[in-house]
Amino acid sequence: MPQILIVDGNPEHQRALGGLIRYRTESTTVIADSCVEGARIAVRDHPDVILVNVLLYVDGQFAFQRALGMNASTE
Repeated sequence: MPQILIVDGNPEHQRALGGLIRYRTESTTVIADSCVEGARIAVRDHPDVILVNVLLYVDGQFAFQRALGMNASTE
């Protein structure tokens, strides 16, 4: 079954997106509260789709993408 990873620290967003995905698709959802947790889950589980709250990139360093790009299994 396809897996979708949601990376968002807002509990309301997590609940809304998770519920919508469960209602509209047969995919399983995994929710991470931070980019660090999301990167660990992505490396461990290899989700099919990753949805990330763009506000997590306020610092402009794009560490989440770089972390996934440095790992051979997620690049």
